[in-house]
Amino acid sequence: MIPGRALSFTQAFLALNPLPDFEAWHFEPGMGFLDPGSWWGARKARPHPHEGVDLCRYLEARGRVLPLGAGTRIPAVFPGRVVRVLKDFLGMSLFMEHLLPGGRFLTLFGHLSLDEGMAVGRILEAGECLGRIAPARSSPTAPAPHAHLSLARCSSALDPADLDWPDLTERVELLDPRVLL
Repeated sequence: MIPGRALSFTQAFLALNPLPDFEAWHFEPGMGFLDPGSWWGARKARPHPHEGVDLCRYLEARGRVLPLGAGTRIPAVFPGRVVRVLKDFLGMSLFMEHLLPGGRFLTLFGHLSLDEGMAVGRILEAGECLGRIAPARSSPTAPAPHAHLSLARCSSALDPADLDWPDLTERVELLDPRVLL
């Protein structure tokens, strides 16, 4: 349990993206926290276990699995400050810092098209839209549009402006982001 959380990511997500038949998130092998393989293309092994979850599909009330599309709005999980914005292989990544009871946390989002004015230093409320799922690349092996979500606890000495995806696992304590869903 993460202290200080008033609403779940899913509640905030559905407030921004009304999906009346939403039942649950759907994760295929490779989309979950610490999964060793990829879920797209040749489904090869990842160089490191997956550091978060990929939000790509959901189960609707009639049992069908439906995709999220490019342009789907993504909310901030907690109130906090944007501390890092960088380009990733599908779009942009945004790292937010949250000072909560129990420590200093980061939420890390990947593969987004950021909303105008979304930059380092921006303060967001929980549930506020920070961007949209970026369009897929035009390649038969590219993954479908999706948002990546990671959760980390970090020391007060860490400067998040120096973080990048390749060194993430060595510099923060990764937590299972499914507790936010």
